[in-house]
Amino acid sequence: YGENAQPDDSSNIIQIQWSIAKAQLSAKAKDVVITYGDIPQLEAEVTGFVNGEDASSAAGYEAPVVSLPKGVTVEDLEPGETYTLSVSGGAAGNYEFASYEPGTLTVLPKGEVATPTVTTGLVYNGKEQRAIAENDAWTVSGAAAVNAGDYEATVTLNDGYVWSDGTTDPVTLS
Repeated sequence: YGENAQPDDSSNIIQIQWSIAKAQLSAKAKDVVITYGDIPQLEAEVTGFVNGEDASSAAGYEAPVVSLPKGVTVEDLEPGETYTLSVSGGAAGNYEFASYEPGTLTVLPKGEVATPTVTTGLVYNGKEQRAIAENDAWTVSGAAAVNAGDYEATVTLNDGYVWSDGTTDPVTLS
């Protein structure tokens, strides 16, 4: 109390506002290489989660959207061309998307094929599930199973096709 101040029996409540800022996330469109005629799987890689969180555990998480260039559809993709992929949107309760980085989609010429993508995240459901999509360029053995476990599949090119590295030997994928 000051020199002339007197104690006061009243209680004054002071309200103070404060905040915690959202953590910042970065999203990059994953680079994709496909064989002409395949449908690209467009995904973003998101970084910046804190305290052990990730996309599956962050409250209110919605993945950003990866898009082909404006006006380009999957049907418009041309063999031998490269396209810039954009990424936008996304949300999460304690995070904000602060930066976006484009990626590329490369469409290999007909006759040249990328190594097939193995489907991940399969969970036993009692039905046959397929880990590698069929394609006119190759035949696949061992790519389907019913029971939980680890499997290997062999992909053999059909006549007239080569892998993007120029080889033609069968490829075994897990």
